Amino acid sequence: MPIVLLLENNDIVRIFWEKFFRAENFEVICAASFEDAIQRTKEYPLDLIFLGSDFEDGSRIQFLKQIERLDPQMLIVIPTGPIGLEEELMALEQAVYDFANRALEVNDLVVTVKDALELRAMKKETMARLLQECTEYKFENIIAVSKQMQDVLRITAQVISSDATTVLLQGESGTGKEVLAKAIHYNSVRRNAPFVEVSCAAIPETLFESELFGYEKGAFTDAKTSKEGLLSVANGGTVFLDEISEVPLMAQIKLLKVLEERKIRKLGGTEDIKLDIRIISATNKDLQAEVEAGHFREDLYYRLSVFPIYLPPLRERPKDILPLVQHYIEQYNSLCHKNVKGVSFAAMQLLLEYDWPGNVRELRNMVERAVILANGNLILPQHLPFDSHPQFDNGDLPIIGRRNGFLTLTMPAENVSLESVEKAFTQHALETSEWNQTKAAAWLGISRYALRTRMKNFGFMEN
Repeated sequence: MPIVLLLENNDIVRIFWEKFFRAENFEVICAASFEDAIQRTKEYPLDLIFLGSDFEDGSRIQFLKQIERLDPQMLIVIPTGPIGLEEELMALEQAVYDFANRALEVNDLVVTVKDALELRAMKKETMARLLQECTEYKFENIIAVSKQMQDVLRITAQVISSDATTVLLQGESGTGKEVLAKAIHYNSVRRNAPFVEVSCAAIPETLFESELFGYEKGAFTDAKTSKEGLLSVANGGTVFLDEISEVPLMAQIKLLKVLEERKIRKLGGTEDIKLDIRIISATNKDLQAEVEAGHFREDLYYRLSVFPIYLPPLRERPKDILPLVQHYIEQYNSLCHKNVKGVSFAAMQLLLEYDWPGNVRELRNMVERAVILANGNLILPQHLPFDSHPQFDNGDLPIIGRRNGFLTLTMPAENVSLESVEKAFTQHALETSEWNQTKAAAWLGISRYALRTRMKNFGFMEN
């Protein structure tokens, strides 16, 4: 139920409005003076202030100033007749939603209030989403254990502290270019302005210019109304041009002009729109090779790559694999209502030896699947979508898996010792039972004392 502060010093008028708003399912807080209203604003989570008109203009101006200091987002409706220019300008600065003419029907005033409350709710939702995104994309939340990724973050920090207007993110698909782009935006001074994502490959060539620059009504046959372009929507913020290599050559010329002149003109328009935006481009292709092949303009490439950042593939930074796995386990535990604690040793080996052609995106999807399949506290090899186990060098410990309801034992081609096989079965029993010694001993058909002896001999516990 929305909470409205009704500020009116005329008792009869205040009683009338109070009854009317309560009949419209509003919670009403009443105040007869500016002092009372300020106190109520401090005490209650107000959604809107309905400001009566029987107050001196100068006092109202001072009141608006105080409300701005208490809550800059507060919406105010003033049911009033003609007002002075000074107060109107001041009110506009104080986020006053509307000046409703007193001659209007009461129902019209209520519609005005409801519209204002809807706007307030939209603003709250926007601010909540912004807070969530700023928290999610905090710079320190990016997993970077490996030296390669720490170097990436050092370079990115320099971008954030500056106002470099063009950044080029390069790397294989799934390496985290979108995450890094959002981290740049939500940790910069532009965080309160829009972050607009543009998938260049998803826009048909014939629509590319109108989507980016917008158009005026009548600019072409189907232009029934005017439309803002994505670049002007992002004004003050950041535009993320994903798959920049797919921009049509003719559009590349106009995009270069935008970057050089920092202004655009809608299709069919006559006036230029000044732009203050940061453009972050991303590609999984070698743009220099695309330039040499004639698929990408050289001058645009150099303009986009003022600040190039290369994200290495996951296979080149194995130190990040296990921290990423643990991060996604925690994330999907919450989403899937599970309580997975970690990864078994055997599953860990599989993850570390895998080539990860899909990079971090593939790892995330694999962990989601494993968390869903896991019945206990550990992700086991059978929860991973690998068809077979990797080959081993001589002397490596055999690995026990499961296929079609049967246990499988993968061993080195030679130099297999009975002790290594026994160690493998002991390890498998412990991991399958989530290190419950009683269950593991029962699975092996030995006593708990015998199991503990083997655990000490094989280094699974301290002597």
